[in-house]
Amino acid sequence: AWLYAKGLMQSDTRNIEQMSNATPDFDYSKIQHFISESTWDARAVFDDLARTANLLFQEIKSNLKGESTGLLIDETGIKKAGCESVGVSRQYCGNLGKVENSQNLVMAALSIGAFYTPVDQELFLTEKWAKDKERMENAGIPDERVKKGLQTKPELAFEMIKRQKDLGVEFDYVAGDGLYGNDVKLLKKIDALNLLFVMAVHKTQRGDLEKPIYTPPPPKKEGTKGRKATRSTLT
Repeated sequence: AWLYAKGLMQSDTRNIEQMSNATPDFDYSKIQHFISESTWDARAVFDDLARTANLLFQEIKSNLKGESTGLLIDETGIKKAGCESVGVSRQYCGNLGKVENSQNLVMAALSIGAFYTPVDQELFLTEKWAKDKERMENAGIPDERVKKGLQTKPELAFEMIKRQKDLGVEFDYVAGDGLYGNDVKLLKKIDALNLLFVMAVHKTQRGDLEKPIYTPPPPKKEGTKGRKATRSTLT
């Protein structure tokens, strides 16, 4: 893992063959096996990263008086050719600003002052992938992810937010762009965790300054045709 990380940083072209040429002591066969065949717990690695980052950010915060730590939610897209890579589909790729054959990751990162580090990520699976169990199994996607089926980006984001909170990672607020700020279900779930959130919203999004009151509609006059109204309306 350490040699693989060194290869990513030292090689201009990030494929294993080029990384092996650029990195001393880099064993092509061993690294290829490590990436494609060896079994290791990716979630445990991410959780350990999050705990380590949390300790560093607590130390940074103690030296930055008055600064708040945010858990930032965003996504990153990777242009990808072909159709075999997990999650690859024609979809909007934010890094390119257009619809392209790509993979998309929803990410969570800690941020304070000028310091920033990713602590979690989830690969977004489009409907074509999520509803094709055979394709997911052939690609080696873990069973627990296959069982979840189609998940939206806000749903993936909430999983990460809750996971970081359960891990004991300390942050003062959650932040995200309009994709997440426009999802009322997500905001309600974050609020239910007693977390402060700061989200961008779409310019067409509506909100209430006071708690809305819904009451049953008045009864129809006698002789009026049509079914009686049963759904409460805003008053």
